[in-house]
Amino acid sequence: MKRSFSIAIILAVVALLAGCNSSKAGNTTDDSAGLDPANKIAGGQALRGHDAMAYSQEGKPVEGSPNFTYEWNRAKWRFSSAANRDLFAKEPQKYAPQYGGHCSYAVLRGHIANGDPKV
Repeated sequence: MKRSFSIAIILAVVALLAGCNSSKAGNTTDDSAGLDPANKIAGGQALRGHDAMAYSQEGKPVEGSPNFTYEWNRAKWRFSSAANRDLFAKEPQKYAPQYGGHCSYAVLRGHIANGDPKV
């Protein structure tokens, strides 16, 4: 039992690390924690253009469309459908990624790194 629990912990840490880009994120302008409210790429797109709702609705990353966008938290969010956009717009704090889309493991370690929306 202990061995399988240890293996599960190791796999969880590896999964967290896989979702991090080891380079420092360039977005460090937030008021308090040093984090930009949303990790963005050039042009201000959050999640590298992926649909934030797809993770909870479909359980996987899905590319957003420039036809379905919403601006929130100093970022441009793309969605794969108007329904996903409208649901996000009603409660963005509920559906936006934790730590603004920055790598959660890096934040835990006291610095920021770009998260990978496909992980």
